[in-house]
Amino acid sequence: VHDHPQNEGDVYVSNPHSFSHGVMYPAVNWERRIIACQIRLLMRKDQMYSMNASRGEDVLVKVLSEVAEPLRLPTLDEVLAAENTIRLQYGDEKTPHHLS
Repeated sequence: VHDHPQNEGDVYVSNPHSFSHGVMYPAVNWERRIIACQIRLLMRKDQMYSMNASRGEDVLVKVLSEVAEPLRLPTLDEVLAAENTIRLQYGDEKTPHHLS
């Protein structure tokens, strides 16, 4: 097991199907919050088991090649636009209750 601490602004993509994987979320205030996004794929049983035979990077490439659109991070402008949309919807509240 290896620790790979992330710094502010870091992003990583992993394939935890291929290795033991655990994530720690330290206690932080709202301004230093951590955003975690997970993508879970719906597969038929035969697809799932056929992928087990070839674990590793090739599996990640195979899965991502099946995604309708390329996986990409939003631009800063897109993030700011989403933040503005939330502010407009919820007013000047610092953090809407259901988003905290």
